[in-house]
Amino acid sequence: MVAIVNWFDLISEGFTDHAGPMETSIIINLNFKPSIDYRSVPAVKATSKYVSIKSKVQIPLMDMWSHTGGMGYLGDPSKASLDLGERLLNEASENLVKYIIEAKSRGHLFGRPF
Repeated sequence: MVAIVNWFDLISEGFTDHAGPMETSIIINLNFKPSIDYRSVPAVKATSKYVSIKSKVQIPLMDMWSHTGGMGYLGDPSKASLDLGERLLNEASENLVKYIIEAKSRGHLFGRPF
């Protein structure tokens, strides 16, 4: 059985930006070493209000690069922290387990037993 679960449906945090504080916090919490010092990069705001679809998570369009002045990210990665990354990863993990248990308790999904 394969299921697709949107990562952002597993956390209670609001909107996010590509490589902003949430995503940067997760990356540094997983001990990935960013190629630049995230604490020193400037915040980037979109130059167009139509860069993304506003929902729980922003969905960047293909031309995001041009809407960010060539920076390729949105938001303020300097606000990232190990604590935020840990909290987000823990919350997502706990909610993923709940999701799996709920799906399993039903015994079927779209008419297929498992």
